[in-house]
Amino acid sequence: MPTNPSVPTPKVIYQHIREINGITDDLDKPQFDNTPLPSFGLIADWYLQAHGYTSRALLHIAYAHDTSSSCQDFMISIATKGMPTAEAVFLWGLITVDGINE
Repeated sequence: MPTNPSVPTPKVIYQHIREINGITDDLDKPQFDNTPLPSFGLIADWYLQAHGYTSRALLHIAYAHDTSSSCQDFMISIATKGMPTAEAVFLWGLITVDGINE
């Protein structure tokens, strides 16, 4: 009976690192950074951290949030930076559900 060649173990990814326009890298273990960043409320912060958004991306999101008066404004502002519109609308919902921008 033939012996199966060694099959490489697939890389386990802990977290993707994302800019507004998509994944730029991945991590195999947590990285901690104590840089003060804007908060969008508990659920939105948790979502953004879990998806590995960079400080730069968070600042783009904060600017879009602070200068938008509606979901449509926010979505357009973020989509022009490369975020898919469905994700921008979802993110707006997370931010507003937490009561930050009602």
